[in-house]
Amino acid sequence: MPAEDIAADSGGGIFSSVLLGQEQLSDRLFVTVSQVGGAFNGLLLAIDKETGENIWEWEMPFYAWSSPTVVYDEEGAGRVIIGDVKGGLHLLDGA
Repeated sequence: MPAEDIAADSGGGIFSSVLLGQEQLSDRLFVTVSQVGGAFNGLLLAIDKETGENIWEWEMPFYAWSSPTVVYDEEGAGRVIIGDVKGGLHLLDGA
């Protein structure tokens, strides 16, 4: 089945695990949302754990069904890593 047909059939939404931040990112969680505003569009959201409000969002070049992960440096600053359905791998500052 072509990717376009799979995308059209899924209806979009959250298909990955939610990632709970730690260290300097302990106030947030990260989640990907697929097919927001179009068949191949996606968002990566950083959401405040206490209020549920968006801290930031990033419009992905293509959506992701994979779960985000975070790597931390010695000071506890975190970088979010997320892959998309077209094979792109993205690194973002979690703050």
